[in-house]
Amino acid sequence: MKCLALFIACTLIFPGLAVDGKVKPLDVIKVTILVKNETGDPIKYAWIFAELWKGLTPLKKKGSTDEQGKCTFRWIASTGYLKIRVEAPYYFKGYLSKSIEAPGDYQFNITLYHAPPLDEIPKARIEGKVSFVLLNIPIKGAIVETYPVLSSVECYVPEGGGTKTREDGKFPPLPVLCLNTLRLEDGKMVYDYNRSTKCVVEVTIYNLVWRRTIEAYPNETIWLDIHVFSLLWLLNYILETRHLGNICTAYYQC
Repeated sequence: MKCLALFIACTLIFPGLAVDGKVKPLDVIKVTILVKNETGDPIKYAWIFAELWKGLTPLKKKGSTDEQGKCTFRWIASTGYLKIRVEAPYYFKGYLSKSIEAPGDYQFNITLYHAPPLDEIPKARIEGKVSFVLLNIPIKGAIVETYPVLSSVECYVPEGGGTKTREDGKFPPLPVLCLNTLRLEDGKMVYDYNRSTKCVVEVTIYNLVWRRTIEAYPNETIWLDIHVFSLLWLLNYILETRHLGNICTAYYQC
């Protein structure tokens, strides 16, 4: 009786598993992605983001390529629409869209093209000052970093690649990689200096992070007045100055 109830429940939940009272084998879709560069060499450790769409909700998977540049995914599903995105450091991203059916064993080749060296990518510059909100007191020692939001190229954001504010709260110029100026045309890299790149400016004080998104064009210099609030920094500032005179003076000058 329990087996019969379990069989009926499975039939109601997974109607494709039983036909005429007989168990039907599950349909399996196997997809192998082979990632190479423009010279035909395999790219190892590339990230692959896969989505199999059937209806409104995709079946998502994520993996990375092996030494041979291969990565394999399996789904228990019927016909669907496959979307693949491949990312690797210092390469243009690769994409694939394809309708596939089950059961099936598919293999797709995706070619990634090298991005130019970082010193050849057009850059903008960000300068500015970090101060305490309302009081306009300059904040010394805040860590300021920048990185692009989205681009056609997947690049590393170097650890410790930012800078720190000085006594006056100002920080030295920071380069911004204008990655959106790069695009591929017939497998060749083309620069478009009329396109802007969205980038994030991060300010870190006592492990608290403030983020601001801006748009930058190649060879542009941007000045930012960044106002932040940190109670821990304020308490430390009061202890260091040993009186509230500086704060009161700054407040009435605002």
